[in-house]
Amino acid sequence: MALAWAAARCRLLELKAAGTPAQVPVGSIAPNQWRPRRVCNEAEVSELVRSLVEAGSLPAVTVRRADVSTFQLVSDELLLRAHKILGQESIDVVVIEYSDEDMEMLAMAGKYFEPTWEI
Repeated sequence: MALAWAAARCRLLELKAAGTPAQVPVGSIAPNQWRPRRVCNEAEVSELVRSLVEAGSLPAVTVRRADVSTFQLVSDELLLRAHKILGQESIDVVVIEYSDEDMEMLAMAGKYFEPTWEI
């Protein structure tokens, strides 16, 4: 499983590097239906928000196009939550082509190898 997760992450990073940067409304991004994280530790998100504000930058999140005006989150869920907490109306994104199979593999592998956050 570690190899599958590493391969999925490498593919995601390659696609992100070649992706299309854009700025979209925060509300136009739907959650990833395969995301491994269903709950999130509010202290973790608050710490992320604080560190982003201190750094003065809000990194882009990775999305794929759902239709003409909406997107689906591929990765960086905590960053999206941070933008919402800060009341940002728009968000920088990197739009990539990513299949349902890729999304499922990344989420499935992430359940085993990424930390979990609980409320």
